[in-house]
Amino acid sequence: MPERLIITVVCLHISAALYVLSGLMALVLFINLPIPDPDFPALAFGIGLFVLCLVLAIGVEITIWGLRKLKYWAWIMALVLCGLYIPSLFFILGGLGLWGVLDARTQAAFQAERLKHLP
Repeated sequence: MPERLIITVVCLHISAALYVLSGLMALVLFINLPIPDPDFPALAFGIGLFVLCLVLAIGVEITIWGLRKLKYWAWIMALVLCGLYIPSLFFILGGLGLWGVLDARTQAAFQAERLKHLP
């Protein structure tokens, strides 16, 4: 695995952990939230946010698995994820992740692996 790709992998692991923590915080918040409107399904909303955060974290971890195997689809997915992180609260993770994904050695490694599997 190229050296700078390790930076991307670490950034994506951090983002996955933050997704799980955010989901847990949402779950705890909506379970303990005193809501004046009894028709608002706070528990269902909290569980929904938690499940969404878990799905996002699992998707990021699958991308990390693909990056470690030098799968070309994972390189594209990491590029998209890190690009989407730039205009968000994860902008530092996105910038560092893009730095690792767009490195010349990283790109060459993924292209070489991709060319091995072409007919």
